[in-house]
Amino acid sequence: MDCHARSRAVAGAGDLPDVRPLGPGAGIVKDYVKSRKHDWDTACFVPDLADRGGLRAVVDAFRALQGEFLAGGIVVRAFERFVGPEARVWWLDGQPVHVGPHPDTPGARVEPDLAGIAELVAKLDCRFVTTDVVRRADGAWRVVEVGDGQVSDRPATLDPEVLIGALTPDRVQPSGRFPTAADGRAGED
Repeated sequence: MDCHARSRAVAGAGDLPDVRPLGPGAGIVKDYVKSRKHDWDTACFVPDLADRGGLRAVVDAFRALQGEFLAGGIVVRAFERFVGPEARVWWLDGQPVHVGPHPDTPGARVEPDLAGIAELVAKLDCRFVTTDVVRRADGAWRVVEVGDGQVSDRPATLDPEVLIGALTPDRVQPSGRFPTAADGRAGED
Protein backbone atom coordinates (compact mmCIF):
# COMPACT_ATOMS: atom_id res chain seq x y z
CA MET A 1 0.00 0.00 0.00
CA ASP A 2 1.07 3.57 -0.60
CA CYS A 3 0.78 5.39 2.70
CA HIS A 4 2.28 7.69 5.27
CA ALA A 5 2.99 11.32 5.08
CA ARG A 6 4.63 14.64 4.56
CA SER A 7 2.75 16.23 7.48
CA ARG A 8 0.21 15.30 10.10
CA ALA A 9 -2.74 16.42 12.21
CA VAL A 10 -3.34 14.97 15.67
CA ALA A 11 -6.42 14.74 17.91
CA GLY A 12 -7.24 13.15 21.23
CA ALA A 13 -8.87 9.73 21.31
CA GLY A 14 -12.41 11.15 21.02
CA ASP A 15 -11.85 14.08 18.67
CA LEU A 16 -11.66 14.62 14.92
CA PRO A 17 -8.31 16.18 13.91
CA ASP A 18 -8.18 19.58 12.24
CA VAL A 19 -6.78 18.54 8.86
CA ARG A 20 -6.79 22.01 7.27
CA PRO A 21 -2.99 22.43 7.72
CA LEU A 22 -2.47 19.31 5.58
CA GLY A 23 -3.94 21.04 2.56
CA PRO A 24 -6.10 19.48 -0.13
CA GLY A 25 -5.87 15.86 -1.15
CA ALA A 26 -5.95 12.43 0.35
CA GLY A 27 -4.80 11.26 3.77
CA ILE A 28 -4.44 8.25 6.01
CA VAL A 29 -5.72 7.66 9.54
CA LYS A 30 -3.71 5.91 12.25
CA ASP A 31 -3.03 6.18 15.97
CA TYR A 32 0.32 6.96 17.60
CA VAL A 33 1.53 3.41 16.91
CA LYS A 34 -0.46 1.55 14.26
CA SER A 35 -2.43 2.04 11.09
CA ARG A 36 -5.18 -0.20 9.77
CA LYS A 37 -3.55 -0.57 6.34
CA HIS A 38 -5.13 -3.99 5.97
CA ASP A 39 -8.52 -2.22 6.29
CA TRP A 40 -7.41 0.38 3.71
CA ASP A 41 -10.78 1.34 2.23
CA THR A 42 -12.75 1.54 5.47
CA ALA A 43 -10.38 2.43 8.32
CA CYS A 44 -7.20 3.92 6.83
CA PHE A 45 -7.46 5.83 3.55
CA VAL A 46 -9.39 9.10 3.18
CA PRO A 47 -9.66 10.03 -0.54
CA ASP A 48 -10.42 13.72 0.15
CA LEU A 49 -9.55 15.36 3.46
CA ALA A 50 -11.98 18.21 2.66
CA ASP A 51 -14.85 15.69 2.89
CA ARG A 52 -15.54 15.91 6.65
CA GLY A 53 -18.18 13.16 6.45
CA GLY A 54 -15.75 10.79 4.72
CA LEU A 55 -13.03 11.63 7.24
CA ARG A 56 -15.46 11.05 10.13
CA ALA A 57 -16.47 7.64 8.71
CA VAL A 58 -12.86 6.45 8.39
CA VAL A 59 -11.90 7.78 11.86
CA ASP A 60 -14.96 6.12 13.44
CA ALA A 61 -14.19 2.80 11.70
CA PHE A 62 -10.57 3.04 12.82
CA ARG A 63 -11.58 3.71 16.44
CA ALA A 64 -14.06 0.82 16.40
CA LEU A 65 -11.49 -1.64 15.01
CA GLN A 66 -8.71 -0.50 17.36
CA GLY A 67 -11.03 -0.63 20.38
CA GLU A 68 -9.08 -0.85 23.61
CA PHE A 69 -5.82 -0.98 21.64
CA LEU A 70 -6.12 2.62 20.41
CA ALA A 71 -2.70 4.10 21.27
CA GLY A 72 -2.64 7.78 22.18
CA GLY A 73 -4.98 9.53 19.81
CA ILE A 74 -5.91 9.82 16.17
CA VAL A 75 -3.26 10.91 13.67
CA VAL A 76 -4.10 11.95 10.11
CA ARG A 77 -1.22 12.14 7.65
CA ALA A 78 -1.19 13.59 4.18
CA PHE A 79 -1.01 10.79 1.63
CA GLU A 80 2.25 10.26 -0.25
CA ARG A 81 2.58 8.04 -3.30
CA PHE A 82 5.17 5.29 -2.81
CA VAL A 83 6.58 3.04 -5.51
CA GLY A 84 7.83 -0.47 -4.92
CA PRO A 85 7.91 -2.54 -1.76
CA GLU A 86 9.15 -1.54 1.69
CA ALA A 87 12.45 -2.71 3.11
CA ARG A 88 13.21 -3.39 6.77
CA VAL A 89 16.62 -2.30 8.03
CA TRP A 90 18.08 -3.58 11.30
CA TRP A 91 20.57 -1.15 12.88
CA LEU A 92 23.11 -1.59 15.66
CA ASP A 93 24.90 1.46 17.06
CA GLY A 94 23.76 3.52 14.08
CA GLN A 95 25.08 1.07 11.48
CA PRO A 96 22.93 -1.19 9.28
CA VAL A 97 23.33 -4.87 10.25
CA HIS A 98 20.80 -6.27 7.77
CA VAL A 99 18.64 -4.91 4.96
CA GLY A 100 15.86 -7.14 3.75
CA PRO A 101 12.26 -7.22 2.59
CA HIS A 102 9.40 -6.05 4.76
CA PRO A 103 7.39 -8.99 6.22
CA ASP A 104 4.40 -8.01 4.05
CA THR A 105 6.51 -8.65 0.89
CA PRO A 106 9.00 -11.38 1.88
CA GLY A 107 10.03 -12.21 -1.69
CA ALA A 108 10.85 -8.63 -2.68
CA ARG A 109 14.39 -7.49 -3.38
CA VAL A 110 14.89 -3.90 -2.23
CA GLU A 111 18.16 -1.97 -2.07
CA PRO A 112 17.45 1.37 -0.39
CA ASP A 113 19.87 4.27 -0.31
CA LEU A 114 20.66 4.52 3.41
CA ALA A 115 23.10 7.47 3.29
CA GLY A 116 20.76 10.12 4.68
CA ILE A 117 18.85 7.63 6.81
CA ALA A 118 21.97 6.36 8.62
CA GLU A 119 22.75 9.86 9.82
CA LEU A 120 19.27 10.22 11.30
CA VAL A 121 19.31 6.76 12.91
CA ALA A 122 22.65 7.55 14.59
CA LYS A 123 21.08 10.68 16.12
CA LEU A 124 18.49 8.50 17.87
CA ASP A 125 21.31 7.24 20.14
CA CYS A 126 19.56 3.88 20.49
CA ARG A 127 21.67 0.76 20.43
CA PHE A 128 19.24 -1.38 18.42
CA VAL A 129 16.69 0.05 15.97
CA THR A 130 14.65 -1.14 13.02
CA THR A 131 13.37 1.10 10.24
CA ASP A 132 10.91 0.41 7.46
CA VAL A 133 11.81 2.43 4.38
CA VAL A 134 10.19 2.88 0.97
CA ARG A 135 10.84 4.93 -2.16
CA ARG A 136 8.53 7.86 -2.85
CA ALA A 137 7.30 8.53 -6.37
CA ASP A 138 9.84 11.39 -6.61
CA GLY A 139 12.70 8.90 -5.96
CA ALA A 140 13.50 9.94 -2.38
CA TRP A 141 13.65 7.25 0.31
CA ARG A 142 11.21 7.76 3.19
CA VAL A 143 11.35 6.22 6.66
CA VAL A 144 7.78 5.10 7.33
CA GLU A 145 8.36 3.42 10.68
CA VAL A 146 11.00 3.29 13.40
CA GLY A 147 10.96 0.64 16.10
CA ASP A 148 13.09 -0.85 18.83
CA GLY A 149 12.87 -4.32 17.31
CA GLN A 150 10.44 -5.76 19.85
CA VAL A 151 7.71 -6.38 17.27
CA SER A 152 9.85 -6.47 14.12
CA ASP A 153 9.53 -9.88 12.54
CA ARG A 154 12.82 -11.52 11.64
CA PRO A 155 12.49 -12.88 8.14
CA ALA A 156 12.53 -16.69 8.13
CA THR A 157 15.24 -16.51 5.47
CA LEU A 158 17.56 -14.50 7.74
CA ASP A 159 20.01 -16.57 9.78
CA PRO A 160 19.40 -15.50 13.42
CA GLU A 161 23.17 -15.24 13.90
CA VAL A 162 23.25 -12.14 11.71
CA LEU A 163 21.34 -10.25 14.40
CA ILE A 164 22.19 -12.22 17.52
CA GLY A 165 25.86 -12.35 16.62
CA ALA A 166 25.95 -8.56 16.55
CA LEU A 167 24.70 -8.54 20.16
CA THR A 168 27.12 -11.08 21.64
CA PRO A 169 28.45 -10.77 25.20
CA ASP A 170 31.88 -9.58 24.03
CA ARG A 171 30.15 -6.29 23.30
CA VAL A 172 29.13 -5.88 26.95
CA GLN A 173 31.31 -3.40 28.83
CA PRO A 174 32.97 -4.41 32.14
CA SER A 175 30.24 -2.44 33.93
CA GLY A 176 27.75 -5.00 32.59
CA ARG A 177 25.85 -2.43 30.55
CA PHE A 178 25.64 -2.36 26.81
CA PRO A 179 27.35 0.61 25.22
CA THR A 180 25.30 3.29 23.49
CA ALA A 181 26.09 4.73 20.11
CA ALA A 182 27.80 7.62 21.93
CA ASP A 183 30.19 5.16 23.67
CA GLY A 184 31.32 3.68 20.37
CA ARG A 185 31.53 -0.05 19.82
CA ALA A 186 32.82 -2.17 22.68
CA GLY A 187 36.36 -3.35 22.11
CA GLU A 188 37.27 -0.47 19.79
CA ASP A 189 40.01 1.93 20.82
